[in-house]
Amino acid sequence: MIKMQLELRYRASFNESIESRHEGLMRLFCKIPGCWGLKGTVLPTVPDIGGELMVQCDLKDFLGAGVSGRLVYVFRDRNYLKDSSQYDDCMFIELNPELIPYKELVNRMFIDYVRLFEPYRATIILDEELALDDWDIISEMREDAKIDVDGRDTIYRLNSVNYFDELLCRRSFGLTLKEIITRLEGNVETISLEGNGVLIIYSTQILKRSEIENINEKLLPLLYRKNALH
Repeated sequence: MIKMQLELRYRASFNESIESRHEGLMRLFCKIPGCWGLKGTVLPTVPDIGGELMVQCDLKDFLGAGVSGRLVYVFRDRNYLKDSSQYDDCMFIELNPELIPYKELVNRMFIDYVRLFEPYRATIILDEELALDDWDIISEMREDAKIDVDGRDTIYRLNSVNYFDELLCRRSFGLTLKEIITRLEGNVETISLEGNGVLIIYSTQILKRSEIENINEKLLPLLYRKNALH
């Protein structure tokens, strides 16, 4: 069975406590319809972070059939948090494709979670092995680089479904959201502004590894070329 996972990343701030962030997310989570919203009247609580640098909130027992997940919050302190993905809050949602139609996930569920979590980047991972192989490469690149590779500074992999905010687009490609849209229109199924970012849907089909790898080959030259329209 194909495993699908949504990964959303948020720039944590020392001005926003874990408790207030979690409370706000839970209020919005309750408004999400269907199996991907919270069920029941008891809301998931986040444990006290204590002396740890991160804390997790398990959502498994609070979501509908075919959906499970967790929230990860990082320690808030002005002297601890840095402008790096190491200090992100994250949301991971795992899905059973036998119970959740993929097109419904892409066209409804993904954007619902983006609006809920307000991430600076989000994606749907269809091939876990490819993601692990990418991570090995990214880890080596980070050792030699002075930037946050495939984190807050660059985009290493374009998947079939993506969301990136404007700051990440500017850092990675040197482009505005409107420039991203202009360059990719006609090369993807759907591309549109969403909040302070861009939603890029390359395909609403479940793609094989070779097809996912081909996305980078097709789209990245358009985004990195200085005069992509000429």
